[in-house]
Amino acid sequence: ARYSAYGSDEEDDEEGGGGRRDRPEQEQDPALDIERIQSSTVRLLDAQKNMVGVISVSEAVRIADENDLMLAILSLDGDPPVLRLFEEKDYKKHKYEQQKKKRVQQKRSVAKRMGLKELKMGYNIDIHDYSVRLRAAKKFLKAGDKVKIVVNLKGRENLYKKQAIELLRRFQTDVGELATEGSKNFAERNIYLILVPNKLAIQKEQDGVSKKDTVEGETDQSEDELDGDDTVIEQLEGSSLDGDELVIEQLEGSSLDGDELAIEQLVESKEPETEVSANV
Repeated sequence: ARYSAYGSDEEDDEEGGGGRRDRPEQEQDPALDIERIQSSTVRLLDAQKNMVGVISVSEAVRIADENDLMLAILSLDGDPPVLRLFEEKDYKKHKYEQQKKKRVQQKRSVAKRMGLKELKMGYNIDIHDYSVRLRAAKKFLKAGDKVKIVVNLKGRENLYKKQAIELLRRFQTDVGELATEGSKNFAERNIYLILVPNKLAIQKEQDGVSKKDTVEGETDQSEDELDGDDTVIEQLEGSSLDGDELVIEQLEGSSLDGDELAIEQLVESKEPETEVSANV
């Protein structure tokens, strides 16, 4: 029969109801409810996490009873399900770690749904690490995420709570108008401050960046045009013609009129150097 590793009802009756089955915390723990297993076989690990093998459920229960160990489900979805033997003290530790892991996962899941990013700092953080977190916070805020700044105070570090609070306030000041204060907790050891994106300020800054890019683009275009003028000037200065007088004489003695003649003469006078420039 499939039953948990607490002992049978008859054994509990003989012991005057003092068996492990009467412990309410175990009865409420689904990991200890072996009757949930639908498979006829299980993969069993011993108390040192070594593989015992694939055996029947009843055999796993028998081994647990004979060695006065707890039999717990590690994975009900495995093929076959995975069970492990525990000393009572080890199972309490295992259960605590699993609950802690579950809380962390739930916390991360909630934070992900809310768009909450968390940055941790020590009360005595150095300048470089501080700058890295400040840049990250600004990036998150501009992306529309809330930012939770946490300062962990461990042990005697709680004596420096005042410095930690000042650090959070300084961080908030350095973030500037990008964020407003959401919620905070300065009472416990792990103090924190949540910054909420200031949409108006962020939009204003983004508009300013777009305008700056436009101006820089126009400036680059103007510089390109100036570079073109400089090229013409260099060509004129490097011409084989000597001085303005020669240009004037050529213009006066030519049968062509106006700018077309000047352009033609300049092009003709610079053809050799233009070829050299092209080769370069």
